[in-house]
Amino acid sequence: MRPKRFGKSDDGLKGLKVVILAFFLHGIIACEKELPISQGYSHITDSVEVYGDPSRGLDVYRTQLDHNGRACMHCHLSPEGSDIVRFGQLDVHSQDSIVVFRALEHVPKQEAYDIAAYLKSLPIQAQGNVAVGEILGITNNGSDPISVWDGTTSLTISEIESWNFKSGMRYSFSSPKWFEGDETNLLPNENLDWLPELDLFSEKGGEVATTYATYVQSPTKENLKSVLLAGHEALSEGERHPGEHGYFDFNRAFDFQRWLATLYIQHVIDPGSDLEFGEEISGYAVKDFSLPDGIWDAGNVARRSQDNGRTPNDEIDNRLLN
Repeated sequence: MRPKRFGKSDDGLKGLKVVILAFFLHGIIACEKELPISQGYSHITDSVEVYGDPSRGLDVYRTQLDHNGRACMHCHLSPEGSDIVRFGQLDVHSQDSIVVFRALEHVPKQEAYDIAAYLKSLPIQAQGNVAVGEILGITNNGSDPISVWDGTTSLTISEIESWNFKSGMRYSFSSPKWFEGDETNLLPNENLDWLPELDLFSEKGGEVATTYATYVQSPTKENLKSVLLAGHEALSEGERHPGEHGYFDFNRAFDFQRWLATLYIQHVIDPGSDLEFGEEISGYAVKDFSLPDGIWDAGNVARRSQDNGRTPNDEIDNRLLN
């Protein structure tokens, strides 16, 4: 019996159609951008340059809101996102992967790749997740504070100003790092980094939002002063001094101050900054307000959480390291 010719076989036609359909679908799939999110950080490698659009990344970083109504910039506070690169991983593959994975918690996959591609295009040298004090030249060496002043004599302003706080003192605590833990408050040591969990821009709006928008477009020390003043004035007496005025939300008050502290310090450590650490400018009374107030006030809120709290649950963990 002669075998059926291939072209006449129903099974053969079906098989041929399946093969053609498979090649057709393969062609479609191959032409689409299949963004690689694989099993681990190291697998993304250079794919951000292939799949990410750096021209869109900055806009996504500044304006794309997550499920909490916040953009990346609202907590990182750097207008260009330079802190993410500066305090990022020295290994570029690890850095790209971490940026993509972290961004995916807030934005869709394509936008995550756009942010990573944009950050990768910035002409900034990564220094690793070092303590901010190292950037400012603050070293934990020199004399013990008690040997500089033991509290038994009167002090003059000139004497205090002569002390070398940057490199002439030994401290019993470490300068906080830029990144520590995550934004969920579920990891240990969560309050030891700089990045706030709350966004004063969104929480208060009004003059804070207006002045911050101006600062983003023109990050000068004068515009920075306007945001910091607006933020300071937007806080209630209870938010500034929790444990008094019937206000006991210490974590919220702590993060409001941390937001102001982070805004200030990211400006100071920027390589092109027009403001020195500790420098004051005109337009306010230093006895009532100071540009770096957020740094000290965050620590003061943490102290108050122990001294003014109603229960042990009010105390902010690891407060002595803030």
